[in-house]
This record gives sequence, C-alpha cells and structure tokens, in this order.
Amino acid sequence: FLASSLNNLGIVAYRRHDLAKAEIRYRQAQAIEEKLSPGSYNRAATLTNLGFIAHERGDLVKAETYQRQALAIQEKLSPRSSQVASVLMELGDLALDKDDPARAEKYYRQSMAMLTPDSLQAATDMDNLGAVAQYRGDLALAGEYYQKALTIKQQAASASLQVAYIRPIQARAARGG
Repeated sequence: FLASSLNNLGIVAYRRHDLAKAEIRYRQAQAIEEKLSPGSYNRAATLTNLGFIAHERGDLVKAETYQRQALAIQEKLSPRSSQVASVLMELGDLALDKDDPARAEKYYRQSMAMLTPDSLQAATDMDNLGAVAQYRGDLALAGEYYQKALTIKQQAASASLQVAYIRPIQARAARGG
C-alpha cells in the first residue's frame, strides 16, 4: 500500500511538472516494490513512470530501458492487455524520438492489435501512425490515419453524450414524468 501511495504522489508531482520530486517518489516506490512485489502491476507502473521522467528529460536510452522492464512484467501478467498496449505505444514514441520511424510503426501496430478497434487508445495509435507517415513525408497516408482517429473519437464522444442524455431521461421516465 505504501508503494502505491508513493507512486500516486509521484504522479501528482509529475503533473505539476516537478520531475525531481516525482522521481524521488517513484524511486521510493520502486525500492519497496523490488523487495515485496518485483513482478507486480504496481512495479510495472512505477517503471513506466520512471520511463516517462527519463523521456521528458531527453534520456531516451534510460527511458527505453524502463519501458522494456515494464513491458516484460506486463507481458507475464496479462500478455494482450491495454497495459501492454500502452507500454508499446510509449516505446513507439521513443523510437520516433530516436528518428526510427520503422520501429515506431512496428510498436504502434503491435499496440493497436491488442485493442478494440473503436477504443480511444486505438485512436491514439491511429494518430501515432499518422505522425509516422507525416514524418516520412507521406501526407496522404497521414491524413487517412488522422481521419480514422477522428472518426473513432467522434463516435466515442457521441456515445458519451448519448449516455449522458439517456440517464436523465430514463430517470424521469422511471419517476413517471
């Protein structure tokens, strides 16, 4: 429980752009997790978060190391999960930042293969594939990917609005009004 709280405090610091404090909290969580639960989801999350810090600081090698460690744990726990897809997506971002669009595309496609095609996470992968195509100068293909991502996001937004409006209507109907 302590490691989870430390990790959460690290997330708050990260979102406040206090990378030094975030890293301290993540490292504290990591020390506990290494002893008590080295192959846990929490350990993988902490490694992913340390990877985000390294990525933000421009240390792409260290960021990739953390993400690969997180991926190894996630793949053992739930091989075809959204958590694995998220780590693959981050590895794709790192590859693109390393000027390796072929490897980035591979990671984004692996990530997308694990997701429901109409999920927002899949839309993010579509956006990322669009970025790869744009990086390569293929603006037509980039546009296709961006359009697919937009369509998924619009459908998700529409579904959210329908749920938001259906619930009050259902409540009124249940009351007889």
